Amino acid sequence: MPLTPKWIILLTILIIIVFLVKENIYDLIFDLLETSSISGITKNENVQSACPIILSEGEDIYLPHIKVDEQDRIVVIGLALFSDDKLTGSLDPISSTMLLLLANKAPKRTKINLKVNNDESRKEKEFINFLLEI
Repeated sequence: MPLTPKWIILLTILIIIVFLVKENIYDLIFDLLETSSISGITKNENVQSACPIILSEGEDIYLPHIKVDEQDRIVVIGLALFSDDKLTGSLDPISSTMLLLLANKAPKRTKINLKVNNDESRKEKEFINFLLEI
């Protein structure tokens, strides 16, 4: 079987998982991804759920987008968007939540926190919170 880009992505995911387990940061990243999934920023994926999407024609996948910040902490910055086998973009946490809501993949209870005012003198009215129950 030829080594197509889709198989390269799958092998890369497996190598990363093995590396993370070896380095004992697997639990940290697992908890981070679980929390972001519960809060509606990302969708909880694993190799079994991602493989059929990656290998199917005409269906694109979105996965948690993580990075290491300036303080060397691992953080979820939203969703990474793929088209075929290429990373095509990413969404911030609010846009990620909106995508999951539109795709009917959001948790049953999703909280959205939006900044609506930049007036420093009125901190109590700076944000508006929505709790959506699907």
